[in-house]
Amino acid sequence: MKAGERVQLTHGKTLRHAALALLCAFVCLCAAGRALAKETAAEREAKLRAGFLYHLAKLVTWEKDRFTDDKAPIIVGFLGDAMPELPDYFESQAPSYKAQNRDMLVRRFKLPAPDADKSLIQKRIGEIQRCHILYVPRELERDIQKFPDLFNSRGALIVGETRGFTEKQGMIGLEIVKGRIVIFVNRENLKRGQLAVSAQFLQHAIQVDSKSEGAGAGQKNSQERQKH
Repeated sequence: MKAGERVQLTHGKTLRHAALALLCAFVCLCAAGRALAKETAAEREAKLRAGFLYHLAKLVTWEKDRFTDDKAPIIVGFLGDAMPELPDYFESQAPSYKAQNRDMLVRRFKLPAPDADKSLIQKRIGEIQRCHILYVPRELERDIQKFPDLFNSRGALIVGETRGFTEKQGMIGLEIVKGRIVIFVNRENLKRGQLAVSAQFLQHAIQVDSKSEGAGAGQKNSQERQKH
C-alpha cells in the first residue's frame, strides 16, 4: 500500500470516528433535552401552584387561637409524594416567604394505612390537623376520604387540585387548565372550618356547592395525569 493511500485511509477512519462521536453526542443531547423538558414542565407547574399557595396564605383569616403566639409560623402541609417538586420548591422559597407577618413552615405527611393501629392513625391525623394549609394532590383525593376526622379540624384550609374534590371535602381547588390555574371555592366547607377568604380572592374563583358524588371528577383527573 502506497503512503498516499495509507494517509487517505487513516483520514477516512478519522472522519468516520468523528461522525460517530457526533452522532452519539447528538443522541445523548436529545435524551437530556427530553428529560430537561419534562423536568421543566413539572417545575413550572410547581412554581405556579406554590405562588398561588403563598398568596392564598396572605388572604385567609384564621382565628387567633390557631397560633400559639404572634410569631408562630403558618404551617403548610403537603400530603404524599406524587409531585415532590411542589413541596421542594415551596420549601426552598420559604425563607423569603412572609404572610401576615408570619414565617412559613413546610411539613410533609403520608396518610396512614387504613388498617393501621388506631392510636397511630389518631397520632398522624393530629399532626396533620396542626397545619394551617393542607395541600392534597389529586392522586390522594379519594384516599383522604377514608379519614373523615381530618375534615373536622377547625382552621385547616384544605386545598386540592380538582373541582370534584372541592365539591366534597375540599375548600379550595387549584386546577390547571391550558397552562393557567382555575380556582374553585366551596364556601360551605370554608364556613365549616371557621375560615374566611378575602373578597378579592373570591372574585377570581368559581363558586361550587357540596356534592356527595364529587369524587368521580378527582378520579378522572388522576387517570388523565397518569396518561401524560
